[in-house]
This record gives sequence, C-alpha cells and structure tokens, in this order.
Amino acid sequence: MISVIIPIYNAEKYLLRTIHCLQEQLYTDFEVLLIDDGSKDNSAAVLRDIAAKDTRFRYIYQENQGVSAARNHGLELCKGQYVTFIDADDVIPNNYLANLLETLLENHCQMSVCDVVILRDEKESKRFSCTSNKLEQTEALNLILSRRNINSGPCAKLFQREILKGIQFPPLKAYEDILFVINAVCRCEDIAVTSDTQYNYIQNEGSAMNGFLKLPSKDIITATEKLLEFLRDRKDLDPQCFYVTTSHLMQYAAPLLKNNDEKARSFVKATRSVYKRNLRRIWTCVAFPWKEKITFTLFTFGWKH
Repeated sequence: MISVIIPIYNAEKYLLRTIHCLQEQLYTDFEVLLIDDGSKDNSAAVLRDIAAKDTRFRYIYQENQGVSAARNHGLELCKGQYVTFIDADDVIPNNYLANLLETLLENHCQMSVCDVVILRDEKESKRFSCTSNKLEQTEALNLILSRRNINSGPCAKLFQREILKGIQFPPLKAYEDILFVINAVCRCEDIAVTSDTQYNYIQNEGSAMNGFLKLPSKDIITATEKLLEFLRDRKDLDPQCFYVTTSHLMQYAAPLLKNNDEKARSFVKATRSVYKRNLRRIWTCVAFPWKEKITFTLFTFGWKH
C-alpha cells in the first residue's frame, strides 16, 4: 500500500481538484492522510465530507504548526509500505502512483522520482526531467543540490517507508524539504527515475516563495548552513553543488541591501557572516566564476552595490 501525505492549510479553493486526481488513480491500493494544519477557512468541512464518503481518505486535525509538522504527523500515522507527498493545490495524472511504484520495483530501488512541471497561468514555465533510468546516490545528490533535472522537494517522489525511519522534516519555514530529501537519498544506493508520469506544481501568486523573496525568513540561512555543512563532509559531490547553494542565499540577500527595515538588515548581516565563514571555500571552489568570487567578497565586507 502507498501512503499519500497531504499537508493542508486554508486550501479550500483547491482541495476537490487535488482529491479528484487521487480518486482517478489507476493504482488503487493507497491511503490518503489529509493533515489539516489548523485551517481557518472551510477546508475542515470539505475534508470531513471526503473522508466520510471514501474510506481511503483519513482526516487528521492539528493546531497550526507549519508544513513540516504536518508532514511529520503524517509520517507518524501512515500505514503504507511506501510513502509519497502531495501539496493540496497541485495536480497529478492518473498513472502517477502506478508509474512511480512500477519504476521503483523494476529497478530494485528504495526511492523513485518523476518529472516536475511548474505551471503558471496554466502554462508550463519550467520542467525538471531526468533522462536516466537509474542514478547512483552521488549522481542524484549532485542533481538535487545543483537544482538540475530533479526537483529538490519531497513531491514527485516515492519512498520506501523503511528508509524514512528516524528522518523528519526540520521545523523550518524554508528549505526544510531539500534537507529531508537529501537525508532520504543518503539511505539509498540507487534512485529509480521515470519520465512517464509527472507532478504538476501549480505556482500561485500568494505562494510562500513569493513572500520569501520580498522579506525572507532567517530559516533560509539556517538551512543553507546545514547544506554547506553537509557539502563539507561529502567530498565526492560536484563543486557546482556548493556554488548553487551559496548563490541561492545571495538571491535573497542582495535585493535587501537598499531596504532599511530592521529584519532586512539583520538578514543581510547574517548572510555576510555565513559567507565570511566560507570565504576560503568560495575562493577555492572551481565552479565559482572569478567575477562572482570578487562580488561575494565585497558583499561580505560591506559593499552595497
């Protein structure tokens, strides 16, 4: 059986669309854990009605604690041999569960991944797709950490439940997903890959990412430091992983340089501290262009332009 974990917060507008996708699945041996993270809209009523009509759907309520806590709650309660995650406002085709499971079993792996299509205004804006049928652990980590071919979140993946024992989503508001995923990948020798199905990520104007770009949470810095620590211990990984991880933090900090808000200044200051501790690594990283090495150094010591 596959356990599908869906964290839900004020998703009344999208719930029935997502639920319908699951009810149309060709593979039917699944349970769906609907984790209501203290929704304030009419989500609870919609979810209770679904659970009353279809016994495969279980409604679980918790006080608002965030998406990490909701997913962890689902991991505690799930009964399936396999686990997958879906967000409440996204869409999957009817072969989604069947194809992920078939790919995992045929390749004798403990984890499988599929394409991710990012949709904006019903049009494809980006696609994560991998042409390989199977990836070694190091290959998979290189793609995930360099943000290429494999989406870094927990969706579009099927995990053997056994490998998730002892792994939780950290209590962060950002990048908690990639930390979870790399921990899971590190439990696998190989990762099975399919492009015969896809996960459709619906990009909404009110998404958390749009909010973070305006005034990012310091959890982004905390997560970045954890990733940099992980990369320090994994000498086998491509230098591009360090470059991309370091650069992603700059994309949040740089726009805040002209912002006089106290939280913005604090974020920039904390970012500079991270770069100062890793400045030697920046200068010795072969993936860093020379101009960016200079730019990062000037930023670290207070340059604002």
